[in-house]
Parts: sequence; structure tokens; C-alpha cells
Amino acid sequence: MFIDYGDTDILVDAGNNADGPLVVNYLKKLKTDDVEILIGSHHHEDHIGPIPA
Repeated sequence: MFIDYGDTDILVDAGNNADGPLVVNYLKKLKTDDVEILIGSHHHEDHIGPIPA
């Protein structure tokens, strides 16, 4: 989930490891320059796969 809240961009989970490029391209398409808050809802790979530990 991506939330654009004015100057604050929030990303909740990031999908599987293989989804990293897809997520980055999606954020670029939205002209997101950075993510201020990143939330990993839980430790399963399909939610936090590309998020560094």
C-alpha cells in the first residue's frame, strides 16, 4: 500500500523479493522522490521481501 499524504510518502509492505523493481517503477511513475515512512506489517517474505533487514 502506498499513501501520499502531502509531503509525507508512506509505503506499507513491499511485496516479494522479485517485486522490488516493480515497486520502484510504480513509485517513479507516481513521481515519488522518496519515502519518509516504511512499514513492514510482518516478517513474511511476501510483505517485506525487498526491504533490507
